[in-house]
Amino acid sequence: MDELDVSEARVMDLRTTNMLASFPLPNIPRFALPEPFKGKQFTTWGLIHGTPAEGAQNILMEGFIRPANWSFNPDHSKCDMPTFGGYYLGLEIGREHTFPEWAARDLMDRSQKRGKKQQKVLIGALYLGADNHVSYKGGGNEMAQLQVAHCGIVTTSEKYTIAHSNHVGLCFFALKWHKLSSDDADDDETSDDINYRGKRRRSPAPAETPPGAAETSAPANP
Repeated sequence: MDELDVSEARVMDLRTTNMLASFPLPNIPRFALPEPFKGKQFTTWGLIHGTPAEGAQNILMEGFIRPANWSFNPDHSKCDMPTFGGYYLGLEIGREHTFPEWAARDLMDRSQKRGKKQQKVLIGALYLGADNHVSYKGGGNEMAQLQVAHCGIVTTSEKYTIAHSNHVGLCFFALKWHKLSSDDADDDETSDDINYRGKRRRSPAPAETPPGAAETSAPANP
């Protein structure tokens, strides 16, 4: 992850939960968006996948959210149901090729609401496909997984989204700090919801300041 530019990280203060620090992933082949499902893009979904720290390490090293929660048996009649996609909180966002800020904020806020299982790391991803999603009101996850193989993306009765893993590209990851504080004086441009870390915090201190000389500060992030 030497290509990761930490200076692009930003703190997002979600409206109903704790703050998160969001790290955009570098533009390298491992994180390139894959081909759309069925080769055409008529719909795009923003996806959030919660995972423990160890799972996040594996996902970022491989650049892939691997649906490996089924077991293989040489006797195929005893195999578990094959899994075609991971489970996400999802939101249809039109035909975008980037993860809009409003969608990321909405999905991360929903994923961290009290009363739900909260994971330490959130992975942001995009799904591109040719077909409309199928919404399941019942039938269980097995039927939903089978449908993913045919249409690419399915919403379940539990309000989760299953997207075909071969057509999901990773965009960012977010780490949560409890009661993370923000210094408004650190940047000239801040908002109530997002605070960008300014260059003053990242730049090394000057070696020596002559007595009586006025200190100058680097400009804030544009």
